[in-house]
Amino acid sequence: MDGIINEVTKDSVAAGLQHVIRVCRSGQLSSAAPVLPLLFSLYGKPYTLAEHFVFEEMYTFVQPPQMVFMTGRQVGKSTNLAVQSILLCSSAPFMTVVFVTPLAEQARRLSTMYIATLLDDSPIGKVLVTPGMIRRVLHRDFSNRSRMLFTYAFRDATRVRGLPGSRLVIDEAQDILIDLLPVIREVISHSQFGQLELCSGTPKTWDNTLAAMWQDSSQAEWFIPCSHCTTGGFPTWNIPSPDFHLERMLGPQVDDISERYPGTICHKCGQPISPRQGRWVHRYPERRWRYPGYHVSQPIMPYYYANPENWGRILAKQRGVGPTPINMFYNEVLGWPYDLAANLLTEKELREAAILGPNTVEHAMSVRDRYVTTVLGIDWGGGGERGISLTTLSLAGMRYDGKIDVIWGIKLLTPHDHIREAINIFDYCRKLRPNFIAHDYAGGGAIRETLLVQAGISTDNILPMVYTMAPARFLCVKQLAHGGYARDYFMLDKTRAIQLVCNAIRVGIIHFFDYDYISPDAPGLLRDFLALSEEKISTRVGEVYRVTRHPSNSDDFAQATTYACCGLWQVTQKWPDLVRAIDEKYGAGSSQTEAES
Repeated sequence: MDGIINEVTKDSVAAGLQHVIRVCRSGQLSSAAPVLPLLFSLYGKPYTLAEHFVFEEMYTFVQPPQMVFMTGRQVGKSTNLAVQSILLCSSAPFMTVVFVTPLAEQARRLSTMYIATLLDDSPIGKVLVTPGMIRRVLHRDFSNRSRMLFTYAFRDATRVRGLPGSRLVIDEAQDILIDLLPVIREVISHSQFGQLELCSGTPKTWDNTLAAMWQDSSQAEWFIPCSHCTTGGFPTWNIPSPDFHLERMLGPQVDDISERYPGTICHKCGQPISPRQGRWVHRYPERRWRYPGYHVSQPIMPYYYANPENWGRILAKQRGVGPTPINMFYNEVLGWPYDLAANLLTEKELREAAILGPNTVEHAMSVRDRYVTTVLGIDWGGGGERGISLTTLSLAGMRYDGKIDVIWGIKLLTPHDHIREAINIFDYCRKLRPNFIAHDYAGGGAIRETLLVQAGISTDNILPMVYTMAPARFLCVKQLAHGGYARDYFMLDKTRAIQLVCNAIRVGIIHFFDYDYISPDAPGLLRDFLALSEEKISTRVGEVYRVTRHPSNSDDFAQATTYACCGLWQVTQKWPDLVRAIDEKYGAGSSQTEAES
């Protein structure tokens, strides 16, 4: 076949291309993957997906409006981005594919090492690129009036503004600021082909653009069946995600690793399993046709699982050889985000706690009298550097069994209009009738409190709270008025208070209104807890823990809820018994295991 490709003429290639297009349009195929060897050549051989079978979803004829691939390094991501983009330009006249990368060098590399190489080496290039066409590094024209544009946007989207596109391809998305996405996406806002976006990259932490895209996607994993054992009467499925089985699927180093005896093993029985027998399964199937996301790690690719030397390198990196830090192993090999600071709560734990009904004033009014005491927590906002710090309210009620229900919350959209905020808060207090208000008394909190008092709220029902960053002997201590504080207030150990609230959520002491995430543009309130992480730092007196916020995310509702819950525990003097709650949730004896872990 190599000889045939070298000897074909421009006319024969054009005729073959037209035949391929007719076959594709006839409905006999659902994907362009089978015809790739007829159109593309790489390293002197017809290009197939034999070594990149997990990328076939890129080539389906029905393309979703958005798609994201979160991958490890050297798995064929960039090659398939290039092949798919050339295929689009070849089949659709007047198609404009716009590539956006963080750095200029990455854009040039994508254009010269992938696009140019494929066009020069493949038969299809003889038809698509004819003499006189623009062939600059950042601008490539095709004979059917399609074109490719390459640009970059690391900390600034100025170069992207004004570019017209039909298809947007964002590569190395983990290094592009999420704040730039709205500007970048305007590229395809007037596309005659509909808004088509394909993003890819190798993750770093959970606090970046690629991880946010993955969280919003269908989160598909390549499920691999085991032919040696069963679970519930069916073949055992192995899920190559760190959330499930991936690290237990990394088999030992042996000399006969091959396609017949892959390095990947069943997490249950330990026998070799073949990733070629796998298939995509979407964690959120309702998102599959709107925003599919695909996780591709090195261990499921033939270049690694069927090669003893390459498999040995994966195992060495897992052991830290190199040295290879654990975060680099997760990112580069497993294709998975890794935070050196651990999140205090997971989305799953938040969803499990969100069971109380809708987050509406009407619903909160209807259930308010069920509680012994209610406290309205307030975290004052001021706009913030990114405009995401807003005054946020959280209404929590103490049940007769000592558990807490957070039945309502809201973010006020007037961070600089303090008078309007005070009026709105007074109106909510009139409807919801909280017994107390617990608020952030530091900074401008004293001034805000004065406005609340002038609006008609008694100081006897207000619990002013001030965070202390230094470790304190007691979590909450009443302090007499002094210095800049005009009246008595409560000193709250910030780290321990937030840790206590998050642990209480995890073990079922605190519940919330229904989970309110809709989309990235409407994230709701509860996801504010996902912005909180815990990190260990070294000081002169030893190691201490500190709670931090991801800089691109809001934690306002988490702070308002912390004030509300600590206010309830303080006025009732019913601080939670976590050990007892663990035993109730997980069974007797589990508290010791939980404490040890």
